[in-house]
Amino acid sequence: MGLPDAWPEGGRGADVHVHPFFYEPVKLDWRDAHGQRQTSYFVHGGMLSNFPIEVFERTDGKPPRWPTFGGEALGPGGHHGPEKFDVHDTLGLARAMVGTMAPFYDRMHIDDPCTIARTVFVDTCDVNATDFAIDRATQDRLFQSGQDAAKKFLRTWDFGAHQTTC
Repeated sequence: MGLPDAWPEGGRGADVHVHPFFYEPVKLDWRDAHGQRQTSYFVHGGMLSNFPIEVFERTDGKPPRWPTFGGEALGPGGHHGPEKFDVHDTLGLARAMVGTMAPFYDRMHIDDPCTIARTVFVDTCDVNATDFAIDRATQDRLFQSGQDAAKKFLRTWDFGAHQTTC
């Protein structure tokens, strides 16, 4: 699906990964190229991909009017480590299978050089996405980590070069 030009204010920069059941979906009513009313729902989370950067890209073959950036949380040592699952029953096996599938699909997509070139990689300081009760010092450390990663990324980002290469 291509994005309509009348995207809600602030929606283009939405963080669309992590967990789909913690946040309320956003409803978007719009008209397609034929003037037909369409409704789309955007959820904060993914089943197959936790890094759907491609949903923000043009689908008409024209060059992008603005860059699309991704943000990727990195674990200890600056990389994604293998996740371990505790499997004792059918539900645990299903969780492990889905938990293995989604990161694998994302790795195939994120490892594309053109995707890497527009992704800000942020050290999570060993904090999990569902650690909602972290203290202020940890919040500040995470914020600083994200700010440092964004500054480092933006120092070398060149939209024109990206359009030429990718």
